[in-house]
Amino acid sequence: MGKEKTYSDYIYADEINTIESNLATLCEKTYPFAIGEQKTYYPNQPATDYAEYNRIESACLIIYQNLQGQLSGKRRLSFTLGGDKLL
Repeated sequence: MGKEKTYSDYIYADEINTIESNLATLCEKTYPFAIGEQKTYYPNQPATDYAEYNRIESACLIIYQNLQGQLSGKRRLSFTLGGDKLL
């Protein structure tokens, strides 16, 4: 994804396209979350607006919350298999 950005850094079209591609891959490989329509951006074209950034951020949050829910919802045995051996 590249190095960390700060408020003073520019965001380029290829970076937004990478984020969009990664979100689509996550949905394809895990669960088809409803994250909106993937768009492609080009250099020297109109930039993304706040609504598009909100859509991307909401998509990240949906995926994160669902994957964390899977982790916390796993059933675990209340005892250790194999007798008295502790791991």
